[in-house]
Amino acid sequence: MVALVPTWVRELRVIDSLVGNLDGFKTIDQRTLLLLGSNTPAHHVDAARFLDENLPRTMIEWVDGADHLAMVTHPIDMANAIAAFLRQR
Repeated sequence: MVALVPTWVRELRVIDSLVGNLDGFKTIDQRTLLLLGSNTPAHHVDAARFLDENLPRTMIEWVDGADHLAMVTHPIDMANAIAAFLRQR
């Protein structure tokens, strides 16, 4: 994790710049999957719900028992959710 620290400031600045400015994303016509664990922290859930309500063609899928690191703790469930989403038309 320490090796990732140098990128965090840059990434957080970009994230902060997007607050209240979704216009550039509203024209994307691609289906978008928002994956959340059932134990995901509330601020991530709130952010996903906001995106789901304000962007076209989004879908929230829940991974039972997972938290923010579901890709590490529940990789098979994550892969299955992604595969199911990709099979949809």
